[in-house]
Amino acid sequence: MERRTVLKGAGIVGAAFLVRPHDAGAASYDAPVSGTLPSADQLREWTAYMAHLGPRYAGNPAHHVFVDFLANTFENLNLSVKRDTQTFDLWDATHWDLTVGEGQNERRLPVAAYYPYSGETPGEGVNAELVWLNGNMPAGIEVAGKIAVFHRKANRQLIERNTIVKRRPSPTISKTRHESNMVGSSNPMRPGVSVDDRFVFHTASTPELTELREAGALGVIIIEDDVPSLCLNGGYAPFRHSYQGIPALIVNSRTAAELKSSGRARMTLRALRRETTSDHVSAVLPGMSDETLVLCSHSDGPNAFQENGSVGVLAIAHHLAAIPREQRPK
Repeated sequence: MERRTVLKGAGIVGAAFLVRPHDAGAASYDAPVSGTLPSADQLREWTAYMAHLGPRYAGNPAHHVFVDFLANTFENLNLSVKRDTQTFDLWDATHWDLTVGEGQNERRLPVAAYYPYSGETPGEGVNAELVWLNGNMPAGIEVAGKIAVFHRKANRQLIERNTIVKRRPSPTISKTRHESNMVGSSNPMRPGVSVDDRFVFHTASTPELTELREAGALGVIIIEDDVPSLCLNGGYAPFRHSYQGIPALIVNSRTAAELKSSGRARMTLRALRRETTSDHVSAVLPGMSDETLVLCSHSDGPNAFQENGSVGVLAIAHHLAAIPREQRPK
């Protein structure tokens, strides 16, 4: 790479499924005025356009549309754009469900989320005995042909360190369905999320499941303790593990109590797997020296907060491109 000012506007982290068709159309674009940042209306329009595409998991159709938008807008600013393409297998969840009981007594239980890139059940799901583990390893317990269940007790220090609660006025942007996705996680089973005056963000690690797969378990149910429902419901995590080869659902402690009294459950997690691509976009703006400044963000994410960094990079590019090169020292 030449040593010039570099603006990197897209990433390749994450994974994929699309909640709604990417029918947003093209976002409009205001030509930059020398030395100014984009207007608040422009920033809002870019962000609303991004959110309206639906979750942009790496390599899914919505993500492709958004990456094209970023690259095209950088080109409109007269930046030199390069795209590096990565190829990988896309895991695209289409349906998930959890029930207990049989026949007329069958009851559907709430599922907070699925484990991305975990695995798939047959179309009809798997109906099996539940085996409860102390932790996420078999440790001598027979799990073959059963659904393994374990509590992933949250680390209190981790929650306190990674949970942000911000008091703010109630949002005024949730008038339409795509705008409601700007203030919450997107969930195909429940589009949009109602929020009050708090925004809560929680991150925590979830273990890999390969040992349970190798021990013959048919599926996994992970019980999340001490995690607020706003953080848990519709979440997309973990997103750094490779394909696990065993289906897994995530539930809260209330659902766990119903599972405990039943002893048996049917879990369903259907997903499609196919080869896809994801582009890393580099947009270069030369300055007056060989000193290089790099701005970067990932472009995939489930909503307008995760990840809106590309809109910020685009705004800074908008500003810098309007300044004469002689006034750009780097």
